[in-house]
Amino acid sequence: MYIRINGFEILEYLKLNNFDILVIVLSNLINRQFIFKTRKYGVAYYLTKPVEPEIIIEKVEEVLKNRVFTEGIREIYNIKKMLINYIIKIIYFYKKIINF
Repeated sequence: MYIRINGFEILEYLKLNNFDILVIVLSNLINRQFIFKTRKYGVAYYLTKPVEPEIIIEKVEEVLKNRVFTEGIREIYNIKKMLINYIIKIIYFYKKIINF
């Protein structure tokens, strides 16, 4: 049995279920409202057909580079947060020792 579902329904499902993926839309529709609506769902690029394969490859590479960069920043942030928590614990422990 074939289930009919459109791209926006898929994007909405991905967003509502917190899928952590990046999406590039390839469509034959050139419509500003559609393009802005896809941005609401976090679409990385909206490409209109026909599109050269080289352009698709370029956009996929850009998305992957940005993903790696973003994950790197997130990892640095998490390490920083962890270090700050350790420093707070050390200061708390130090103050406890001094008060004895």
